[in-house]
Amino acid sequence: MGLGIKEPSDGHHAPGTITLDRRAAGSHAEGSSNLKRGTGRNSHIVLVPQPSEDPNDPLNWSSIKKAVSFSIILMGTAFICVIPAPMLNAGIVQVSIDFQRSYSDIAKLNGYLLLAVGAVSPVASAFARKYGKRPVFVVSSVIGLIGCIVAEFAHNYETLVAGRLLQGVGGSAYESLCTSVVNDIYFVHQRGLLVAIVIFFLSSLSNGVSVLAGLITSNLGWPYNFHILLPFVALQTILVFLFVPETVYIRSPILNIDRATSIHEQDISIDKPHSGHVEVTDDKKLSPTGAEWAEGSQVPEAKSFMSQLALYNGVFTHKSLFSMMLASLVIALNAIATYNVLVSGLIMAWFVAMSVLAGVMFSAPPWNFDAASIGYVSVGPLVGGAIAMVLLALASDPLIKYMTKKNQGVYEPEFRLVLAVIGGVFAVTGLVGFGHAIEAQVSIYGIAAIWGMTLFGMSFVAAVTMTYALDAQPAHAVEIFILNITFKNFFFYGLVNFIVDWYMTSGPAQLFDVIAGITAFLTLLTIPMYIYGKGYRRYWSQHNLLVKIRLDTES
Repeated sequence: MGLGIKEPSDGHHAPGTITLDRRAAGSHAEGSSNLKRGTGRNSHIVLVPQPSEDPNDPLNWSSIKKAVSFSIILMGTAFICVIPAPMLNAGIVQVSIDFQRSYSDIAKLNGYLLLAVGAVSPVASAFARKYGKRPVFVVSSVIGLIGCIVAEFAHNYETLVAGRLLQGVGGSAYESLCTSVVNDIYFVHQRGLLVAIVIFFLSSLSNGVSVLAGLITSNLGWPYNFHILLPFVALQTILVFLFVPETVYIRSPILNIDRATSIHEQDISIDKPHSGHVEVTDDKKLSPTGAEWAEGSQVPEAKSFMSQLALYNGVFTHKSLFSMMLASLVIALNAIATYNVLVSGLIMAWFVAMSVLAGVMFSAPPWNFDAASIGYVSVGPLVGGAIAMVLLALASDPLIKYMTKKNQGVYEPEFRLVLAVIGGVFAVTGLVGFGHAIEAQVSIYGIAAIWGMTLFGMSFVAAVTMTYALDAQPAHAVEIFILNITFKNFFFYGLVNFIVDWYMTSGPAQLFDVIAGITAFLTLLTIPMYIYGKGYRRYWSQHNLLVKIRLDTES
């Protein structure tokens, strides 16, 4: 039992467990001489997945090319996915007056956007897996641009609903695919910081939006939120077309050593041809990005800039779109997927509830804030989320390297979960404190600080559990993330429909005490997952239900 993690009962290797630090492994490392490693201070770190010799392999892109592509996708995540959702929260009273609708109806404008994200995410993911992420990102940016224009010129509630739905459709690809791009272009030992950045964008960035949107609404009116957003969405649409190449790549199975079901499979020499072991599919129409050259033929030339602008790069899988969409739901049968969805999805849902309620709570006595002042309160969670991202950047990857070294060079995905417990403590404490602070009508600065502490903890939990799922089930990373997004956004939509009435009926203290209790229970699930997660990974590799019901034939 390494560092408290129980070994599989049959004693065999579990997918996701890898010999990451060959120097620490010493004599325990098997057949390590042919595996590629990092450079500089990471020269002892085995690269996972192993990059191919193809210059078009995203893992072989230059650091600048990776950073530019990822930054533009983050721009899309911000301008098309994150920013539109909370833009109307601070101005809920003003929009309600303009359209003569109830607070609940205006809150549902956010809910409709989230509903669209949840409904379309499985479709966007399936198309991305079959035809590549690039065309999906480009089309999503265009749809997001159209949605912004529709909302910008909305003169009635129904038109604004249509604009919000289009914005949700556009944002779905960025929320569902952004994290998987990290898997496409970065190695395991580099992902902790990058996933933390994505989680910061998806959770904390909205607080900065609330601050700015509140100011804009108070001084110019709520439609100007869309006027100001439009040029940024247009710019991102141009950039994603020009500078984000296709990141999906068909890699020879021998290079995906994190998916190996035997420790010996990790140690195959990638410098030698392995006839009979690199065939990806018999479908000749499949895009030949990574399999053909692996059997001894010459390495392909790097694609030109113009060729990388193509929106169609072939078919990357022979699975049907329907089977892939269905697999994104059926993966809930996997305990690690369900753990990830419940812990990160539900806990982050409470943050959405807090954001929606802010416009109701702080516009009423004793605060009587206008939209700008309500937005200022969001500085607290913005700072809390930013601190969480910085600490995760400083602690996440160094922690797994340290634990890997202590574990004789062997990395276990469960090492990621250590930080989740710390985040859970802050989240639970913050939720209880927030509800009672609102009921006691304490200083608004104290409330903002408690809100910040709450999001600090939530961000820790969400980032850590998501990274764990990606590392523990690499073959199902896409399905797990899509299930997470679909569940989360449908739950968000349902929550938005009743959270205002729940608050009005029960009061803030009781509401947030209940939420904190649920959060505490979910956080405690991390302990058995840490101990028994490795054994379950081995069990699933032998009893993969997606394979049994023929939804997965390529894992």
